[in-house]
Formats: sequence, structure tokens, C-alpha cells
Amino acid sequence: MASGETSSSMVNDVDKKLAEMEKEWMQPQRKMELYRQQYEMDLEWELQRRLLDFDPKQEGKYYNRFHYRACLFVFLAACATAAYGPMRFTNAVYKDKDDFELCEAINIYSVKISTSDVGFPVHVYGTIIVRDAIDKKCIYLFRQDRDHCQIINSEGESLLLTGPKRGLTLIDNAYIETDLKIWDYQGQYRELSKGFLTIRGITGRSWKKFEVECRSLSTRLSTIDVVYGVVRNAVEATIAIEVIQGDEDFDGQITAHTTSIQNRFVLYDKELYGAMTGDDDDTRVLVLS
Repeated sequence: MASGETSSSMVNDVDKKLAEMEKEWMQPQRKMELYRQQYEMDLEWELQRRLLDFDPKQEGKYYNRFHYRACLFVFLAACATAAYGPMRFTNAVYKDKDDFELCEAINIYSVKISTSDVGFPVHVYGTIIVRDAIDKKCIYLFRQDRDHCQIINSEGESLLLTGPKRGLTLIDNAYIETDLKIWDYQGQYRELSKGFLTIRGITGRSWKKFEVECRSLSTRLSTIDVVYGVVRNAVEATIAIEVIQGDEDFDGQITAHTTSIQNRFVLYDKELYGAMTGDDDDTRVLVLS
């Protein structure tokens, strides 16, 4: 009997010791979990602070860029440049709809400053990006630093677009974000436009005809007009132009358009491109139908 009581006491002591050891081991784990939760809450607050802005033209508070979840991974992904480039299906032969599924797409024709609170001319720099349903990452339409400002003399002039670098799908909504600044006459920069607008996806659209559409964004010191065309069953076209004879330093403008929409897509303009530096590869891609 004494032997049984001794064994039971030893078991209880072992269980108690194990429980104490487990408690000691779990305490740092619980602390780490609490630290992690607090860090995520602080991070979410900081991201909300960066995304949430105030502008009377937006009737108070508004989000200054596209967002769909306030967490570090998504925020970093949203800041990343789109990995997919043009000509991904160059070696594929399209025979029927079972080979590759064609989808709706958009061509961006122009981005103009329709109104300016500081008048014209303005020296513009900054970025305009577009995101589509493929990965929602940054595809640059306009990107200039302050040492390479574009001078806009009137509301009729378009910003120099050096993108997109690939075709833009419209399977779901597409988003255009502006982050434009100007140099004023005192040598100080001022925010010209900061926000985003949505191009509605294919859901609920009428496809009786191909149309050119315009969306406007009013923020800071300006209203930006984006003119684009919606293309059905689109095929991406990448156009390369090479001067094989004569002087490469020629004047003029090179444009393209589709048969469904006659609006011209500027590929090269000597007056603008000759004095500007564009995207990494200076490639503009359009989609055809």
C-alpha cells in the first residue's frame, strides 16, 4: 500500500513538474503572440493613416490609392511593379477559343489636366500607374522625376505616356492612380493630383458597340481626365519601330489605332519624346480587336 502511494505521489510530482515546465515554455510564446497582434494592429493603423487622405474636392476624407486589405504583405505587393511583360504568348498559335481565352481589355489614349487651380503652364512630374485583374501591381503610364518635368502649357495637352508595358485586361475593375506634383515659381513642389479612379469591369456592361470613355479625378490642385477605349475579345499587339536608313533624329509623330475605335494611340512624338526620359524600356503596348 505504501509502495502504491509512493508511486502515485511520484506521478503527481512529475505531472506537476511537467505542467510548470509547459507554463514556463508557453509564457514567451503567449508574449510573442501578443506582441505580434499588437504589431499588426499598429501596422494596420499606420497603413490606414497613409491611405486615408483629406481633400475638399473629394468632399472630405477619401482613399488616395487603391486598397483591398490593410496589411503589410498586400501593401508591399501593391507597391511592386507588375512582373508580367508583353509578348508572353508570341510563340503560341491561336486556332480556336479552346486554345487561349480572349478577354476584354482597355487602351489608354490620353491623360490630360483639364483644370488647374494654379493656371498654366505647369511643370509636372510624378507617376500615373494602372492596375488590372492579372496581379493588381503597378504598371506605369507616366513616370518622370523632378529633373525631367513635362511642361503643360494648356488644358488641351496630354501628359507624355510611356506605358503600359503590356496589354491591360478588363476581366475585373481596373484602377488608375495619380501621384503628380509641380514646381512652382518659388522653386517649391506642390501636389497637383493624388488619388485613384476606377474603370468598371465587364460585369454589367453593354456590348452593342465599342466606345471611348472618359473618367475624371478631382484632387489637390487639378482635375485629371483619362480617356480610354474598351476592346472586346482583345489581342495584345507590341509594335517595334527601328530606323534602318537615314537620320535617326527625325521629326514627326507615329500613331496607331484599331479598326473598331479610330482614336489614335501615340507611339512616338518627337516634340515630346525628344526632350523626355520615359519608362525603363520606353515600350507602349496596345490591344486590338
